[in-house]
Amino acid sequence: MKRSLVLMGEGREIVTFEGEEDCPARPEEERADLEERLKAERERLEERLRGKVEELAERVLAEVRGELGRLRGEFERVLAELAGELVELAIRAAERALLVSLPEVGREAARRVIEEGLKKLRAKGEAIVRVSEGLVEFVREAFSGVRVVVDEDLEDFDVVIEAESGVVDGRIRTRLAEVGRAVRGALGDEGAEGGFEESKVGIGRG
Repeated sequence: MKRSLVLMGEGREIVTFEGEEDCPARPEEERADLEERLKAERERLEERLRGKVEELAERVLAEVRGELGRLRGEFERVLAELAGELVELAIRAAERALLVSLPEVGREAARRVIEEGLKKLRAKGEAIVRVSEGLVEFVREAFSGVRVVVDEDLEDFDVVIEAESGVVDGRIRTRLAEVGRAVRGALGDEGAEGGFEESKVGIGRG
């Protein structure tokens, strides 16, 4: 309740107030109240902004994952298309390397081919081993009980074994072709069987 005091002679009124609820707010209280409201509004905006950022990040991540999946599929498709060509290039490179290899390496490879071929054909004395001219003396010394014939159609370190039970084609190109078929079979291009190629048909007779 308001009380007033009139000063005599001056006609002025001094106003006082009863109770704190009737007092006007002080500047400090107004400032504190304003800061509190600003803080609450800032927190609300920050929370809203955080939600928007998280939503945007999830959308971008989903798009990136989708693009990575598409690129992976494209890469696998291109790789599958090039697989055959890559195998052929690898075989040609291996063939060139073998054809220019050291004589010791080539002779040892030919010896292993003949040993395995004779076992596979279950033949010995009746077998005919066809080799290139540069390999004939080595094979005759290594396999004294086997007939060795020079075949001019064969390249260095090539071997062809003939017997009544079949033929073993130990030419370098044939062996590399078998490797290529095995690799392509593993890649799903075609089936392949490992080992030596046998046939009742003679090769390079002469």
